[in-house]
Amino acid sequence: FPVTILARSDINLSEILSLHLSLDNEIKNHKLISDHASKLGLKQLNPYDSFAELFDNKFLFYNFMLAQGFKQAKTCYLEKNYSETEIYGALDGFAASGMGSFLVKPCSGTESIDQYSFKLKEFSLKLDSILEKITMIQKYDSLLIQEKLEFKEEYKIVFLYDNVFSAKALSEKILALCSQLVAAFKDYACFKFGGTACKRANSSEILPDIFSIDLLELASGDLVILEANARPAGIFKCVEYSYYLGESIVTGK
Repeated sequence: FPVTILARSDINLSEILSLHLSLDNEIKNHKLISDHASKLGLKQLNPYDSFAELFDNKFLFYNFMLAQGFKQAKTCYLEKNYSETEIYGALDGFAASGMGSFLVKPCSGTESIDQYSFKLKEFSLKLDSILEKITMIQKYDSLLIQEKLEFKEEYKIVFLYDNVFSAKALSEKILALCSQLVAAFKDYACFKFGGTACKRANSSEILPDIFSIDLLELASGDLVILEANARPAGIFKCVEYSYYLGESIVTGK
């Protein structure tokens, strides 16, 4: 598998970072690599643990974000075994909401593979095509029908230890949201792994040392985190601006 190994001779430890895996089996390969690295006792910067599972399941991530009070795009979830009647019902309900456009995408998709966009005014004309796309995705995954948000700015933000990196300058509002997100992840980790996890603030046993988010700034000024990525691709494109979050990561302030 394509894996980057970072040797750390100063602490006599090898650190492993899993990136650029084959897209057709990206999640499966990440898990295999992570399991093998655990058996070898290697430190992993982005292990496949509960957070990778959270990041890789778009509906699970959506529900987590809603529960934590983060704004999200309107979303409808379709199981793999939905009947044609149920699919039509979900589509009709979504179309009736009056949104300008929406997306159909796999629940565990990556790199926008098999993601499709439709405008509401085209809905009746493209219904057969939409159903065909949904049926195709359902052969291998559950899927989401999701509001396509109109935005004025899009950001890819990489988290690495106590820092965030971006190809674009980040406002104080965005940095505050980044701190809020990490605090929410830490609360989740404390719940899942026990209260002592909070004491090891920089340990990848709690949070991966590196991950990224896709964030939209809407015309209204609202910020929406669309998803988090356990294997952030194109990191070299996101290093023009860097910010130290410091204590804000630990405290959420």
